[in-house]
Amino acid sequence: MAALEIGEKRPCLIVIAGARLGEIFPVEGELLIGRTPDATICIPDDEGVSRQHARVVTQDGVASIVDLGSANGIYVDDKRVTKSTLRDGAKIRVGQSTVLKHVLYDGIEEKAQRQLLMAALRDPGTMAFNRRYFFERLKQELRFASRHKQALALFLYQLENYTAFRSELGAGSDVELKRLVQATIKTLRTEDVVARLESDTFALLVRNLPRQHVESFGERVRQEMEAFAFSGSTPRLQCAVGAALFLGGQPDESENAFVARAETALAQTRGG
Repeated sequence: MAALEIGEKRPCLIVIAGARLGEIFPVEGELLIGRTPDATICIPDDEGVSRQHARVVTQDGVASIVDLGSANGIYVDDKRVTKSTLRDGAKIRVGQSTVLKHVLYDGIEEKAQRQLLMAALRDPGTMAFNRRYFFERLKQELRFASRHKQALALFLYQLENYTAFRSELGAGSDVELKRLVQATIKTLRTEDVVARLESDTFALLVRNLPRQHVESFGERVRQEMEAFAFSGSTPRLQCAVGAALFLGGQPDESENAFVARAETALAQTRGG
């Protein structure tokens, strides 16, 4: 990706609604939107998005969007189009829940926007998703699981000796926790969601995990977290896990009720 000169602007697409909320995609040459894994903006979660839904191209710094014969079309500023030049600020709807915004940013503006979006979506200490993003994503994931009759597993991991860990390391504890979180994310799938709900509690959302594998999956991640090699003589963390499973086809469940079931399971593992 080429660096921009100060004042030089390029088209970008920001996801302002949908599962990839907050992500920024510079438009350089051509950009493919669709459900196919090869798409630049891959949206597997929105059932209204076709495998190859639309293409965005630039010429002389001007971006245009073209419908690739999608089943549900593309809408620019609420008007269905097959092809449209994109003005700065134009809103593009694809599928049922995904909305993109076309903006022109120079390098400084793009960096600042990424930092703002990061602050809005991420826990600053560990860069896991924050509580606000987690509950918004959980709502979408429960709807997806219900519509497609798929399973959704929620794991809560509580760091039982977090207070002592924090006391010994001080501000350095978040540096070490960030290393732990990033290492954990690398063992998971791209669509799995890791969020920090409290200072000592992390959540993990996993799609389509068979019922018989829930316990072993949660325990594997727990053991990996406890075995993680921190820097120097940093003490190991002790971790408890609780899980809840939503099965598509059963009665719908609210986000709070689903989390409450996982919290109950967590309390039981801790003898509470």
